[in-house]
Amino acid sequence: MTATVTAPTEEEIRAAIAREWGRRPFRDSITGQPTGLPIEGHYSDGVGACLGLLDDLYDRDDLRKSEQDRLDELVYQAVDTIRDETRHRINEAIVAAALAFAAEHPDAPRAERQA
Repeated sequence: MTATVTAPTEEEIRAAIAREWGRRPFRDSITGQPTGLPIEGHYSDGVGACLGLLDDLYDRDDLRKSEQDRLDELVYQAVDTIRDETRHRINEAIVAAALAFAAEHPDAPRAERQA
C-alpha cells in the first residue's frame, strides 16, 4: 500500500523553519562541510560584525566610559532592529518559496520528521 502524500501546510513550513533555524548546522559555502554552528549562530555573527564599522571613526581608548557605553548602546539598538527585521523577511521569503513549490509539486515526497 502506498502512503498518501500531501503538500506541507504553511503551519508545517513555519514550524520547520523555526525548528531548523537554531538546530541545522550551517554549511561552508566553499567546502560544503558543516561548520558546527547552527544557522542562527552564523547569522548573528555576521550581523554582529557590523558593530565594528565605526572603529575607524573613534579612538575607543580615548573615549570616556559613558561615551563608549552610549555608542555601543546606539549601535546595538540599530543592529538588533535590523537583525530582527531581516530574519523575519528571510523567513517570510522561505515560506513563500516553500508554498510555491508545494503548489507546483503537491505530490513531492515528504521527509520523515526528525525529532
